[in-house]
Amino acid sequence: MLAQRLRRRVLCFLFHNPVLNDELFATSYVVPQPLLAGIRGTLFVYCLAVLVSNLAANIVHGAGWNWGAYFTTLTFFGITLYYGFAAYSTIRYMRRQKQRQQTVRQTQQLMTVLDMEQQLATTSSLLADIEELPGAES
Repeated sequence: MLAQRLRRRVLCFLFHNPVLNDELFATSYVVPQPLLAGIRGTLFVYCLAVLVSNLAANIVHGAGWNWGAYFTTLTFFGITLYYGFAAYSTIRYMRRQKQRQQTVRQTQQLMTVLDMEQQLATTSSLLADIEELPGAES
């Protein structure tokens, strides 16, 4: 079952299926969403701390602003940006999902109220029709 879902999502991604859900990029099959956001956020903070400390060490030791001249630093900067955007998109998706669930609940409650009002109106109209029938006086 899991393999089929993974295969379907990979095929949707590869062949640009317009029905592709955004869940593919903001969720995980292995860990729950809040834990995933926490992991990504923690990795982002760690990578950012390493970059800042590396920059500070370069400045203290006289290397100055040559910090960005090395490919390893640039690569680590890219990884930091990735984790930052990944954490942001996961948290944003979680918030939107909660809002959607609240909207669905409110819509269901409204539909229930409207159904009850419609049933009441139908019942009232039936009672009025019964009262208008000849010989329906009790």
